[in-house]
Amino acid sequence: MLSHILNRQDEREAFSDVADSQNTLAIKFRVTRCVDENENEALYQRFVLRRFVDKDREITVWKASIVGDGEYRGMQMDQIGWSVLRPLREGTLAEVCVRQVPLHLRSAEEVSQPTAKRFHDFVQDMVRENSEEVTAMAKVYCLRTP
Repeated sequence: MLSHILNRQDEREAFSDVADSQNTLAIKFRVTRCVDENENEALYQRFVLRRFVDKDREITVWKASIVGDGEYRGMQMDQIGWSVLRPLREGTLAEVCVRQVPLHLRSAEEVSQPTAKRFHDFVQDMVRENSEEVTAMAKVYCLRTP
């Protein structure tokens, strides 16, 4: 579903030469947001996902690397996660686990605490927006699927 997220189109590149392209996704894109009238901030994300389908569940595993640009250059957040969807009589059970690890490619002394906090907040906002978009798409999909 993440491949269809329309709010992530900046400098988007999808890699189609992957094994089992029906269940594998590899993309990269840029996320920008306006800080004020004269300033934007940006992140780059590389994202790889693999889906496995069993008779009674669907498992998705992913890895993402989120790298800062501009003021955030040298800052990075790595994310790994998995989700399991299981059908129930009354709906679908979704289990999700995500681990985020902040990395600073520059010396820690070079990154001010306020800058690190803004980077962290930007990443969390982006992750939250992606999650909301995927959840909304999944709900629509579940309503269409008998």
